[in-house]
Amino acid sequence: MHAHVLIVGGGPTGMTLALQLQRYGIPFRLIDKRLPEPSGSKALSLNPASLALLADLGVAEGLLERGQRAEVINLHYANRPLTRIRFAQLPSPYRFFLMLPQPETEAVLLQRLQQLGQQVERGVELCHLQNQADGSVQVELAEQGVRRRQRFSHVVGCDGGLSQVRQEMGAQFSGHDYDMHFILADLKVRWDGPLEQGHYFVTEQGFAILLPLQAGYHRLVIKVNQRCTPGYKPSLAELQAYLQRYGLGAIELSEPIWLSSAPFYNRRASVLRQGNVFLAGDAAHLFSPIGGFGMNTGIADAFNLGWKLAYSLRGAGNAALLESYVSERDTVIERLLAKTDLSTSLIARLDRHSAADEARYLPHMANRGFIRQLAIETAGLALRYGEGSATAEVGSLLPGMPAQVVQPAIGHMQHTVLVYPGEHSTAALKQLRQRLALLEAWTRCYCLIDPGQTLDGAAASAFVDPQGLLRRTWSMQPGDVLVVRPDLYIGWRGRLDNLGDLDRWLAQYGLLAARAEAVA
Repeated sequence: MHAHVLIVGGGPTGMTLALQLQRYGIPFRLIDKRLPEPSGSKALSLNPASLALLADLGVAEGLLERGQRAEVINLHYANRPLTRIRFAQLPSPYRFFLMLPQPETEAVLLQRLQQLGQQVERGVELCHLQNQADGSVQVELAEQGVRRRQRFSHVVGCDGGLSQVRQEMGAQFSGHDYDMHFILADLKVRWDGPLEQGHYFVTEQGFAILLPLQAGYHRLVIKVNQRCTPGYKPSLAELQAYLQRYGLGAIELSEPIWLSSAPFYNRRASVLRQGNVFLAGDAAHLFSPIGGFGMNTGIADAFNLGWKLAYSLRGAGNAALLESYVSERDTVIERLLAKTDLSTSLIARLDRHSAADEARYLPHMANRGFIRQLAIETAGLALRYGEGSATAEVGSLLPGMPAQVVQPAIGHMQHTVLVYPGEHSTAALKQLRQRLALLEAWTRCYCLIDPGQTLDGAAASAFVDPQGLLRRTWSMQPGDVLVVRPDLYIGWRGRLDNLGDLDRWLAQYGLLAARAEAVA
């Protein structure tokens, strides 16, 4: 079997997937038809959910050094304060958005790849692909005018909105384009408002977004009335004139270092998988930029797919595990398409929302719960696989802790089992140990205990949880067991006295008799 992966597209999604495969020891090629040149990409922010995933890859610190933290987002309507979204109470060690232009994010990811001896192969183009009867994928690649054929076990298209992989799959890119464009700039701003915070200015005529960058610069996004031709770059005078038109003339602009324009989209691929060919990132979905979910969703796609591909290629997972990428990410994509469509309608004053949608943003006591939840949703921490809404349930991202709180090592290529033994017998813990022994290198386990408590013959490392902070945050009662996946989502939740449910869950995805094997 051809046991390596072709990743098409060397942007944030492709490089995140490559870093995932690299640490599992999975051979891959990462290609991009673009030659090294300044990126024209528009993505800006990394949300707290993405920062947690990227920290697991060991690149968060490099990103934090380059980016600007925004702990508050202000919503203004008709030049009056409407709502303030604060991230200080998020269930995450990253209680802020990191404002960092996509080329800077790409530079940090590329640096990490190079440290690991890997590279993006520039100037290599996918021309054709076809699933084969033996399960492999045959591709035709062009490099320096020469075409060559090669086979891979899997191909992943991370090659953007004009994806060649998606075209080769014959997948549709359904949805709609909004009949509006926006102009963008990175520049200096003079204004007496809090420039360290983010601002959305909404008027009946249009909107403007102002987000802080490092070194005193800001990203400015303005909705314009006309369609912009591809490659159009606004002038400083045009940007200032739109601010004046929207009643924002007090914001003075200067020293632009980047100017661009783009349309708004709301599209998704009709399928995420065909045989052993997958789509991820902008190749799979294009969202309106309102909310900043585009690049962040691509990073989450790569994290979800990466560990499942690696497990499967290492003999630790069945077909259902790999197929769960499709079902899980389909759910998230559909919800985000609806969410960003509503947000865009509200901010751009379209006719795709109701008066009740608008009323929820008003600063009334009755809306306090919605506003608090809005911070969690905006941060990407409320996205889940499933229909529930409770904290720390199956399908949700494990709530994170403030950076100063010591917690067990979670993620890092493995499943993590968290146990609150309470007064349960040693026999129950031994039964758990027997099951975990089958998982060998794929699992670590911690028993959360009180100071001074001891465990005899436990299946796990004891982890002292003073005042029960971790157990409360993770909604754990005595006898509860949580299994956290390598992508930091809760895969299973149950009880020490009913481990048969755990057996069934492990068997469902072929994990019951997992063995760490070298890739041929």
